[in-house]
Formats: sequence, structure tokens, C-alpha cells
Amino acid sequence: MTKLKRLLICSVLMMAVTLFCAPHVYVLADGDDKGPVITSQPESVSVNYPQGASFHVEVKDPGDVASYKWVYSDGGNEFNLDGSTASTDTLVLPAVTQNDPDGSVYCVITDKAGNETVSESATITITNRDEDLTVLYVGDIAVLPGETLDLADTPFGSGTINFDSNGADVYLDNVKIDSSGVSFDSTLAPSSGMVFDRFNGTEEEYRFHLSGDCVIDNKYYDPDYNACGINLAMYFYNEEDEPAPLVVIDGDGTLTLHGGTNSIFTTADLELATDVTTTPYEKVFNNAITSHNLYVDDGVHLDLKANGSGIVATGDTYFYDGSVIDIETSAPHVSVGPTSKGAMYFEGGVELTNSTINITGHADPEQFLPYEEAYVEAFGGILLAGPYEFKADGSKISIELDAKHGEEDYAFGFFGILGSEDNSNLVLTGSEVSVKIDSEDIIGANGIYTFANLNADEGTSLDVNIHASGDARGIAPEERFDVTDANVNVDVS
Repeated sequence: MTKLKRLLICSVLMMAVTLFCAPHVYVLADGDDKGPVITSQPESVSVNYPQGASFHVEVKDPGDVASYKWVYSDGGNEFNLDGSTASTDTLVLPAVTQNDPDGSVYCVITDKAGNETVSESATITITNRDEDLTVLYVGDIAVLPGETLDLADTPFGSGTINFDSNGADVYLDNVKIDSSGVSFDSTLAPSSGMVFDRFNGTEEEYRFHLSGDCVIDNKYYDPDYNACGINLAMYFYNEEDEPAPLVVIDGDGTLTLHGGTNSIFTTADLELATDVTTTPYEKVFNNAITSHNLYVDDGVHLDLKANGSGIVATGDTYFYDGSVIDIETSAPHVSVGPTSKGAMYFEGGVELTNSTINITGHADPEQFLPYEEAYVEAFGGILLAGPYEFKADGSKISIELDAKHGEEDYAFGFFGILGSEDNSNLVLTGSEVSVKIDSEDIIGANGIYTFANLNADEGTSLDVNIHASGDARGIAPEERFDVTDANVNVDVS
């Protein structure tokens, strides 16, 4: 299975399917066995991606059918399909990708008495795998360069999406997408939202231009796996010695994303030149924005609500003049073992220029599953994971963390700003930093902790207030703490 397919199925969708292994019992029209009598079997198809396919089964007495259930096999595993057409006599796959494996499908038909009949298997074969096409997947629909998709012609949205013939510019005009209307199956097709597959493209920039209020609402959720799909995802795979392309989201419109394991995910660099709002689906784990290098343009407002990280950057991050980043997050759900999460997680350097960051974090004992070793190992505001500097010039940073009361201590390791052991310098110039941690049932807390240097000058103010059990530290650089023309106030209890 290819890297893209593994990421789509394993990382983002988290295998939100149920394994189904049933013996194939074929009942033909002249058979005497109990169960629906199949009069027309599904037929195998060969397609050129991104073309889709459909499979149909017919029975002698359709009025006696209680349910249809289509099952897909990739050659090693079988999956119950969960799209809306997967429970009808006709399975529809509107589009396939270059990396979908050749697979097969069959249908389990149950009559009103509870008797089952299993159809013959039909295969789907992709014949043009060696052809590298640039495709924009909108939900389960493939759009090629030069085409326009009117979402009013689909069951899941409104507005128009134009994919420019240059294969780089995408225009979204008052786009509204609701995943509850999609017919695709999450196992076989891109999940609700948009997935842009580059496939050996040569463009250095890909631009999403917004007009009006663009809203993507993803209601896909499997409670058995605590997983859901993605809202807006852009995958760009390039050779290791090639620089990552740049994705730009701009225009005079706004982008609102609801639900999804990742609201925006790309392996490319990301520039945000318009306001973005994200909200998670109920208490399902969610990271709001994940990218390589991240650029937040002048005056842009990011209103990010998450059940995990608001921002994850594996490269460098730049917040430009007047940008405002509001993040509200809850400690992530724990499945097995310890977990850690920062509202902002940076593997590269960070620069803030006349910018504002407001972080609010919450912890609740009810969020954690009842495993003996399940707990929050580290949860907080800004986590610096690389040996790079965090620089703030003329900026304001406010971090406030709280925890609901539990019957016993259920977490440890809250932090405001935490540097890595690789040494992360904090350089604060003319900036205001406020950290407040109120976590009575959390063991241990750090206001500002770095393994390297902390420099505060030119009118910088540091205000740290911590109320926690166990060890608590206000400001603790492992190396130098240089204060020049700065105010420092620490209150630890």
C-alpha cells in the first residue's frame, strides 16, 4: 500500500471501519438454500483513475430484503463499507485515486427472516497507474484542471469550486460542504473535504482563493474508534532533496472548518492570508492546523478550537504584524498509556512581530478512558520541540490553563512555555507574557521552562501565576536568564 493511502486510511481516518470476515455462500436463482435468491451478480470493472465505478446486485424478491451490506477487500483485509450507497443494491464509488489498490467487493443480503446470502465478488482494476494526473478531490468527486464543480449538483453542498487549468489555483465561491450527504465510503475514497494530490507536479505554489463565507462541516464520526475524517487536507509528496511547495489560502472570504481529526493538514509550507475558524466535533480528538513552515499574514485572525493542538509546525513559523491567534483546547483523549500535547507545537524556529497569542487550555478527568496507565503526561501552551529560537518582538502572549476537580490526581506536567532538551532559546523584546496555571489535581507545573537561555529586554513584562500540587516552577531557564529593562512577577503556590 502506498504512503498516501496509508496516511489517508491509518493516520487521518484511523481505520474507522469494522472488519468483516464471512464465508462466501453463493445462492443462485435455482438454489434451494434459505436466503435471498440472487438473479444478477455484481460485475467486475476496469477504470482509469480518477473515474469511479458502481456495482449492482439483483434478487428475486427485493421486497423481502431487510438490508444490503457491501464489503470491500484490498487483498489482505476486508472492510464493511460505510457510505450511504453501501446499504443499497447499488454501490457507487464516484472516484478513485492513483494509489487505491486493486480490490474487490461483494454484497451481503439479508432477508426479513434474518437469512443471509453473499454475492459473488467483483473486482475493480485501475488501468492507468503510471499516468501522473493532478486531481482535486472534493469529498468523493474528482475535479480535473480546467473544470468547475457546482456543489448544488451534489448531495452534500452548495457554491462553486473552480480548478484552474494551470493546476495550481483553486477558487472557492461561497462553498458549503456537509459530509452527511456524501455517498463515498471512507475506506476507498478521500474523506469529506478536499484532498489535493500533486503526483509529480512541478508547481512551486498552490493557491486556494476564497470568496464569501466558505464552510466545511464534517459530521463523519465512528464512536467505536473515536475517529472522524478530515475537513481540508492537502498532501504534497516530493523527493527528499526537493523543497516543500507552498500552499496559500487567501482572498476576501473566510474559512470555517468543523470536525475532523485534522482541520487543515499539509506536508507543504502553508501561508494563511485570510481569517480561519476551526471547531472540533464534540469531544473527538482534533488538531486544527498542521503544516511544515507556517506563515500567518498581517492582520489575519485565527480562531482555533481543538481537542489537541491548535497549531503544529514541523518547520519554521512566522506571525506577522497585527496577526491574532486565539486557541482554546482541551487535553487530548487518552487511549492507552501517557500522552502529551501543546496548544502550539513547534519543531522549528518561531518569530512573532506585533502579534497576539491567546491560549486557553482545559483538563477534565471525564476525558480520560479508564486504563490504569492513562493520564496526561504533559499538557500546556507552547511546546518548543527543536533546537531553535522563539522570538517575540512587540507581541503579547497570554496562556491560561485550568483543570476540573477529580476524585484523585489524574494528570501531571502542565506548562505555559516549555523548551526542549535540544536547547530552545527564548528571546523576548518589548513583549508581554502572561502565564496562569490553576491545576489543583495536576501534579507538577512549569510556567516558563527552557533548557537554554531566556532573554527579556526593552520593556518586556513576565507575569507567571501557578497554583498546583507537587513541584511547581515559575520561571526556570537551565542556562542564562538575562533581564534588561524588564518587569518580572512570579507567584507560585
